[in-house]
Amino acid sequence: MAVPSVVLAQTAEPLAEEATEERWYDDISLGAFADAFYSVDWHMPSNPQAWTTGAAGDIPHRAYDYTNGFGLAFAGLDVAYNGEKVGATLSLRYGAGAARLIGNDNPVLSTIAQAFVTWTPNDKLTFDLGQFGTIYGAEVAENWQNMNYTRGALYYLMQPFYHTGLRAAYQVNDTFGLTALVVNGTNLNGLGGFGEDGNHSPHLGLQATITPSDALNLAVGWYGGAGGSGFGPNAPDDDGNWEHFFDVVVNGSVGKLSYIGNFDFYVIPDAGAGDAAFYWGIMGGLAYSLTDTFGVAGRLEYLDDPKGRYISGMYDGLFTATATLDYKPVKNLAIRLDAIRIEKAFGAGADIYATKDGASSVGITSTLGVVVFGGY
Repeated sequence: MAVPSVVLAQTAEPLAEEATEERWYDDISLGAFADAFYSVDWHMPSNPQAWTTGAAGDIPHRAYDYTNGFGLAFAGLDVAYNGEKVGATLSLRYGAGAARLIGNDNPVLSTIAQAFVTWTPNDKLTFDLGQFGTIYGAEVAENWQNMNYTRGALYYLMQPFYHTGLRAAYQVNDTFGLTALVVNGTNLNGLGGFGEDGNHSPHLGLQATITPSDALNLAVGWYGGAGGSGFGPNAPDDDGNWEHFFDVVVNGSVGKLSYIGNFDFYVIPDAGAGDAAFYWGIMGGLAYSLTDTFGVAGRLEYLDDPKGRYISGMYDGLFTATATLDYKPVKNLAIRLDAIRIEKAFGAGADIYATKDGASSVGITSTLGVVVFGGY
């Protein structure tokens, strides 16, 4: 005997409700990755870690690909709770790169790249409180999100990595957004509040983003604070001598071609003897997808430090050129070969690259990186 249609409707309704019932763990997301590499320094220095401990001294802008030979850059775990109005994010980093990214000797804080809570009162406004990644710059520590395997000198020498404080983001419309920061300073975990860096003034930041299409994304930002809180060498107790950092990032894609550009300018009003100091850097990159799994990319950079003591404390200027082959055989595997990275330092302290017999102002390396990631 046929079942009446009204009965079918009544029995189907509870099943539909059960299928769409939300569970508490549906709002939790997980991501994990591992990033390892093999690097060849064509100078063949006697010390395999000559980038950081060799005869040429410290090379801070090669912090993640830190050795000549095999190395582990990062292992990472990201956990996030994304509720309708509230959320929380925790990002843990391990490996030799984590010490260079986070820069903290505390056994707990040395592994925390991000830890913040989020409140979203409406669909346009978001507040984050805690420790979070910076809003400035074109490259990030998570390698597969960049065009090249090695990160650029502009990323490592002139830009903050993270902040501790309050971040507010307001999306005005589909193409225009604003983000503001009130934070302790630059790359500070927040144990000592505003006094952690020796002064009692917060750093402030502001960024405007314009995204009219996939072909153009523009971000213009400013970041400033009392002397000693940022990148400059001023006395840490100088609350009045504010340093200013300006950051412009432009990127987009047209078909298989992607591009990126980044310009940074830093000024210290009083760098001693009543003189202002400034330094700047620029980076540009292109990437082209030859197939769904294979692509090529290139990056050029130039950093200028007229007084030779602010960006690195060694040289007056630095040029880098990097050519990269990119292969993604499966969804969550990125194999990248920075087939050649050439660097040239300028100025009296330009011999920063270790060689077999001493030091040189030119560095030449090749680096193969393998990154496995999932959940992102």
